[in-house]
Amino acid sequence: MAEYALRLIEQLNPGDRPDEDEEMAEDEPLVEVEDLGDDELRSRELEVSLREDIVFEHNRVVGRMIKALKQEDGITRVIREDREVLLVATASWSITRLREWVAGYLTENVRD
Repeated sequence: MAEYALRLIEQLNPGDRPDEDEEMAEDEPLVEVEDLGDDELRSRELEVSLREDIVFEHNRVVGRMIKALKQEDGITRVIREDREVLLVATASWSITRLREWVAGYLTENVRD
């Protein structure tokens, strides 16, 4: 339990270990997309997982990205299932296309 508390405190004070946090962010991809398959009620869904630092530091950009994605042809619904997870309903977009669109949007709009 003490180890858990220490890890939690370290997460609340990210300035104490900037090198480790930067390494973790560089190792993790900006975005991952998984095909969840077809659902009778919701059609085909793709799950988009965003890197934690992007969501935490640029939440407004992510919100604008969701609105923009909803306007794209072939996207029928976007739901923010969790802070870092989006469910995207589409019959025509591939995993690669969605991953490239999301990564491109974030790259263009996130300013360090």
